[in-house]
Amino acid sequence: MRTLVVVLVILADFLVFGSPRKPHIVFILVDDMGWNDVGFTGNSDLQTPNIDTLAYNGRVLRQQYAQPTCTPSRSALLTGKYPIRTGMQGYPLGPDEPRALPLDHKVLPEYLKDLGYRTHLLGKWHLGYHDWKFTPLARGFDSHFGYMNGFVGYYDHRMNARNMSGHDFWRGTEQMLHLQGQYVTDLLTEEAERLIEGAAKDEKPMFMLLSHLAVHSGNEGTDHEYHEEDIKRFSYIPDENRRKYAAMVWSLDKSVGRVVKALAKNNLLEDTLIAFMSDNGAQTRGLYANDGSNFPLRGLKFTMYEGGIRSVGAIWHSGMHGQQFGPLSSLFHVTDWLPTLYAAAGGNLTDLSGLDGKTQWEVINDEVNSVENSIANSEYQVRKEILLNIDERLGLSGIRYKNWKYLNGSYVNGAYDSHMGDYRNDFYSYSLENLAKSEVAKDFEQKFPAIRPIDKNHIAKVRGENTIKCSQGESTTPCNLGEGPCLFDLNADPCEQNNLIAQEPEIVQFMLAKLDTYSSQLTPQLNTKGDPEANPKLHNNSWVPWRGGSLCNGNRCFISSANSLFASSKQCLVGAVGGFLGSRLLT
Repeated sequence: MRTLVVVLVILADFLVFGSPRKPHIVFILVDDMGWNDVGFTGNSDLQTPNIDTLAYNGRVLRQQYAQPTCTPSRSALLTGKYPIRTGMQGYPLGPDEPRALPLDHKVLPEYLKDLGYRTHLLGKWHLGYHDWKFTPLARGFDSHFGYMNGFVGYYDHRMNARNMSGHDFWRGTEQMLHLQGQYVTDLLTEEAERLIEGAAKDEKPMFMLLSHLAVHSGNEGTDHEYHEEDIKRFSYIPDENRRKYAAMVWSLDKSVGRVVKALAKNNLLEDTLIAFMSDNGAQTRGLYANDGSNFPLRGLKFTMYEGGIRSVGAIWHSGMHGQQFGPLSSLFHVTDWLPTLYAAAGGNLTDLSGLDGKTQWEVINDEVNSVENSIANSEYQVRKEILLNIDERLGLSGIRYKNWKYLNGSYVNGAYDSHMGDYRNDFYSYSLENLAKSEVAKDFEQKFPAIRPIDKNHIAKVRGENTIKCSQGESTTPCNLGEGPCLFDLNADPCEQNNLIAQEPEIVQFMLAKLDTYSSQLTPQLNTKGDPEANPKLHNNSWVPWRGGSLCNGNRCFISSANSLFASSKQCLVGAVGGFLGSRLLT
């Protein structure tokens, strides 16, 4: 049966993309975008016509889950493993922390390189950089254009944290100081266009992880950074900070349109798979607030309530044209992307072992989404269970099984646990005209004349199915994680209003037994104290791999130490970390 599944996956690849050539893969990962921040989930106050058109013509992932914060989510995406397997389950990586995603875990770009892919990372890394061997070019990416830490200013490209400030924007091993003053969303988009043009001339298929800064907040004092000319577009939004956020989202949406346009212009759109997701929910208030919205879901980033971990997402490829594909209602976890993309690329699934992710390629390509009926006749790895997270230091744990969700432990005394960010209003109507004018709609019409990318009835259906509605009545048994654990039936209560912990003791014991099993397999988290040697003041006011080390990719190496230069027996490109000047590597 397993051999049959592999054959079917390869056949599906041929049928979907029209040729035995492996598909190009463009994965658009956005930062801190909420459930209520795109049109395809029912929002009307923001404008996301390109993102929405992509989603309507592909599949919306209605129940996609990520981790509560960025570093754990990115480790799960790239390894296909729950963060408890890698020690990355704690708080996001600090800029002066000497820790990183361990090297003994193979990551997605390395798997795809085995299949002949050219691999690129644009934007955020946030998985460790104190030594060069932990940086993107040493972890399977042929190129990196972006930043190492969790965020930077959109214009000055500096990260201010822990009473330190430093520049953090790179091309490979070279700092891009001369790009300061240019908007990061635009810089990453221009790089994506350049790489797409190059891929059209390359024999190898391309994997591009476009890991946007948007729509994370910038540095304190410049939290919302945008193009001044865009803010006027959203004058109808009464809340000033929400208007600014809307302008940031607008730049992101235009970026998606430009990427699709570049694919169409270079005749790659027919052979490209495009995925879109947020790394976690929005941070409406509090630390690094961006005024995004998860409404009507409960909770914010950092929490395991739905608002913190239920991620907006969609997938599209040319075989999905037509309106036969509806939203994907089955469970999907960020760890599933590795085996799913590996299957889409024609990889042999027996190459993968030890993953928590499950390939969802067959489920995604099931036109009628009759998942329950299909299970008996296939080897679909349909999810029933997701470990939401275990943070053993903070005493937090969460798990979902089918419709049930169990949570234990409160983050920052419940400060982010309520329903926040209800920005829905009647000042703006959702515009099909804007959708029709979008770059994605125009390119789809040109490249696929047999389809109608803007179908009023289909759009209304998708928006309706993805608009979450809460019970209007008062909570009969409200959940307060500061007082004890909570159990929810998400089918009946997606907004987590009623705690069923007392009514369902057997379900509680079942969930606790599963959590105990995961806890017994946990790798202790790697979070550690900051290293004073990381201070940008010691490195020309820049965040750099302050412990030096080596970086090798193929036959090229970059070797550095704080005070000296030296070479290896391989072809080397070298640079100093103390007083870093840098040099190009594989750019």
